[in-house]
Amino acid sequence: ACPMNIHRAPAPLTATPDGVAADVARLGELWCWALAETGGPWLGGPRFSAADAFYAPVALRLHEYALSAPGSADYAKRLLDHSAVTNWISMAKADSRRLARYDVE
Repeated sequence: ACPMNIHRAPAPLTATPDGVAADVARLGELWCWALAETGGPWLGGPRFSAADAFYAPVALRLHEYALSAPGSADYAKRLLDHSAVTNWISMAKADSRRLARYDVE
Protein backbone atom coordinates (compact mmCIF):
# COMPACT_ATOMS: atom_id res chain seq x y z
CA ALA A 1 0.00 0.00 0.00
CA CYS A 2 2.96 2.33 0.62
CA PRO A 3 5.75 1.32 -1.73
CA MET A 4 9.18 2.64 -0.94
CA ASN A 5 10.21 5.39 -3.32
CA ILE A 6 13.25 7.28 -2.14
CA HIS A 7 12.51 9.99 -4.72
CA ARG A 8 8.95 10.61 -3.49
CA ALA A 9 8.35 14.03 -1.98
CA PRO A 10 6.91 13.55 1.48
CA ALA A 11 3.14 13.92 1.35
CA PRO A 12 0.21 12.28 3.07
CA LEU A 13 -1.81 9.65 1.27
CA THR A 14 -5.03 10.94 -0.28
CA ALA A 15 -6.78 7.94 1.30
CA THR A 16 -5.31 5.48 3.76
CA PRO A 17 -5.66 1.94 2.36
CA ASP A 18 -7.25 -0.77 4.50
CA GLY A 19 -4.87 -2.18 7.05
CA VAL A 20 -2.26 0.58 6.91
CA ALA A 21 -3.37 2.29 10.13
CA ALA A 22 -3.38 -1.04 11.99
CA ASP A 23 0.05 -1.94 10.62
CA VAL A 24 1.48 1.43 11.63
CA ALA A 25 -0.05 1.17 15.11
CA ARG A 26 1.45 -2.32 15.53
CA LEU A 27 4.83 -1.04 14.37
CA GLY A 28 4.65 1.66 17.03
CA GLU A 29 3.88 -0.97 19.66
CA LEU A 30 6.83 -3.11 18.59
CA TRP A 31 9.29 -0.23 18.47
CA CYS A 32 8.14 1.14 21.84
CA TRP A 33 8.37 -2.32 23.41
CA ALA A 34 11.90 -2.93 22.07
CA LEU A 35 13.12 0.50 23.15
CA ALA A 36 11.66 0.04 26.63
CA GLU A 37 13.07 -3.50 26.98
CA THR A 38 16.59 -2.57 25.89
CA GLY A 39 16.75 0.98 27.22
CA GLY A 40 17.36 2.28 23.67
CA PRO A 41 18.21 4.50 21.99
CA TRP A 42 18.26 1.74 19.38
CA LEU A 43 16.05 -1.34 19.16
CA GLY A 44 18.80 -3.58 20.52
CA GLY A 45 20.08 -1.13 23.12
CA PRO A 46 22.91 1.38 23.07
CA ARG A 47 24.35 0.50 19.64
CA PHE A 48 22.88 0.74 16.14
CA SER A 49 22.36 -2.82 14.89
CA ALA A 50 20.95 -4.92 12.07
CA ALA A 51 17.50 -4.58 13.66
CA ASP A 52 17.65 -0.81 13.17
CA ALA A 53 19.00 -1.13 9.62
CA PHE A 54 16.15 -3.55 8.85
CA TYR A 55 13.60 -0.90 9.81
CA ALA A 56 15.23 2.01 7.92
CA PRO A 57 13.06 1.45 4.80
CA VAL A 58 9.98 1.32 7.04
CA ALA A 59 10.91 4.58 8.80
CA LEU A 60 11.44 6.14 5.39
CA ARG A 61 7.95 5.08 4.31
CA LEU A 62 6.48 6.61 7.47
CA HIS A 63 8.26 9.84 6.56
CA GLU A 64 7.36 9.74 2.85
CA TYR A 65 3.67 9.09 3.46
CA ALA A 66 3.35 11.31 6.56
CA LEU A 67 2.35 8.33 8.70
CA SER A 68 2.99 8.20 12.41
CA ALA A 69 3.64 5.21 14.60
CA PRO A 70 2.31 6.32 18.00
CA GLY A 71 5.05 6.80 20.57
CA SER A 72 7.91 6.15 18.18
CA ALA A 73 8.37 9.39 16.23
CA ASP A 74 11.64 10.14 18.05
CA TYR A 75 13.04 6.71 17.18
CA ALA A 76 12.02 7.05 13.52
CA LYS A 77 13.72 10.46 13.29
CA ARG A 78 16.83 9.17 15.07
CA LEU A 79 16.94 6.24 12.66
CA LEU A 80 16.60 8.45 9.57
CA ASP A 81 19.31 10.77 10.93
CA HIS A 82 21.84 7.97 11.55
CA SER A 83 24.92 8.36 9.34
CA ALA A 84 24.58 4.87 7.80
CA VAL A 85 20.97 5.58 6.85
CA THR A 86 21.64 9.09 5.53
CA ASN A 87 24.49 7.66 3.44
CA TRP A 88 22.18 4.94 2.05
CA ILE A 89 19.52 7.55 1.22
CA SER A 90 22.07 9.81 -0.48
CA MET A 91 23.40 6.97 -2.61
CA ALA A 92 19.87 5.92 -3.56
CA LYS A 93 18.87 9.46 -4.51
CA ALA A 94 21.93 9.68 -6.75
CA ASP A 95 20.60 6.75 -8.80
CA SER A 96 18.54 8.21 -11.63
CA ARG A 97 16.79 4.96 -12.53
CA ARG A 98 13.06 4.87 -11.85
CA LEU A 99 10.25 2.33 -11.94
CA ALA A 100 7.21 4.30 -13.12
CA ARG A 101 4.75 2.13 -11.20
CA TYR A 102 6.18 3.50 -7.94
CA ASP A 103 5.88 7.14 -9.00
CA VAL A 104 2.09 6.98 -8.92
CA GLU A 105 0.12 7.26 -5.70
